[in-house]
Amino acid sequence: MEKIKEYRGIIIIALIILAFSFYWFETRPSLIKKDCYNEAKESAVEKAKKEDLKNGLAAEGGFMEGDYNSYYKWCLQSKGL
Repeated sequence: MEKIKEYRGIIIIALIILAFSFYWFETRPSLIKKDCYNEAKESAVEKAKKEDLKNGLAAEGGFMEGDYNSYYKWCLQSKGL
């Protein structure tokens, strides 16, 4: 028990570093991907509505896959992934 009390500061610092690492490498990227998915989908649907697709995708909330992919990649790059 005395050893734990001696190294309490080091243990706390190690736990803080582990928590920050988990956030930075696991939680943050998943939140960014979720945000970019929604943003890219909205942008692609808006573009489809502006172009008024002949096959009716815009009326159903659809979009072109190429537009979605380009918006998604741009979003990920702009947020550092």
